[in-house]
Amino acid sequence: MTGYAIHRCVTPAASLALVDLDQVKAELKISPADTSKDAQIQANIEQISQAINTYCDRIFVRQGYRDQIRSTYSTGLCCGTPLVLRQRPIAVDDGVPVVVITEGNIVLMPDQWEVDEQMGRIYRLDAGGIGAWGGNPIVVDYDAGYDAGKIPADLQAAALKSVTARYSNVGRDPMLRSQTIPDVVAESYWSSETSGGLSSTAIPAEAYAVLEAYVLRFM
Repeated sequence: MTGYAIHRCVTPAASLALVDLDQVKAELKISPADTSKDAQIQANIEQISQAINTYCDRIFVRQGYRDQIRSTYSTGLCCGTPLVLRQRPIAVDDGVPVVVITEGNIVLMPDQWEVDEQMGRIYRLDAGGIGAWGGNPIVVDYDAGYDAGKIPADLQAAALKSVTARYSNVGRDPMLRSQTIPDVVAESYWSSETSGGLSSTAIPAEAYAVLEAYVLRFM
């Protein structure tokens, strides 16, 4: 297909934080009653969450979106070819995907499409089974991302490790990997090769393997 897609966030979340203040303070063994570092920790949470979103090319917290797809071919997408939405997973409320599809200015009924929530793909159905998307434009309004309390545990663990590492390294050269003191100081520093392409000021190296599984790729 030749054409284009426009992606918009229409219902932004109040916060894109992947972990909350209480989780980080518990990890750092800071008493809940001690609020002296709350502002610093919260800023670290927001910064790390943004860094993870950027690296994975997606937003993990649930928001509302609109994807508008327009094809230059009158026949549209070939039979069986799905629409691939920009964000995933598609949210499901009470077993029903939070999706509204308009094809050629006509709202489709739920029995006219089928959705793969995890992959963010929507298939067109017709009386014969799998159909083809043919209307122009195709507009999909949907919610995608994880509700509060449902962000995957390994993703939260990577975020916690990153936030606590940043908090613990305040005042330390963020690019310094190691330092040897006896006789003559020997230092080694992070580079793009040793940091896996991510700045060591944001994400520790041990978190890369977890995040790699969540990087959004379009085939």
